[in-house]
Amino acid sequence: MKLIHYLAAVCTAATTAIAPATAHAQSEPPQLGHAPTAAVVKAMTLEEKVRLVVGTGMRFAGKGPIIGEADGRVPGAAGNTMNIDRLGIPATV
Repeated sequence: MKLIHYLAAVCTAATTAIAPATAHAQSEPPQLGHAPTAAVVKAMTLEEKVRLVVGTGMRFAGKGPIIGEADGRVPGAAGNTMNIDRLGIPATV
């Protein structure tokens, strides 16, 4: 009988230890506007952070765009940022 109680305790402890990690792994990423900004930034990969800072590229002396190109929606704007759909971050000018 002691063995059954021991096994039950071990199974309960293991389930308790694993459940939070499993729940976190299956949860949706935080969305901009619905979660704290710090949580959204923390969820960003290094590549997403770089893409946000670098933007979509610019046209230089008729040689074509580097990555994309500023679309001219706002006169005098320096360029556009990349959107990050999985976190709800839109492209901005």
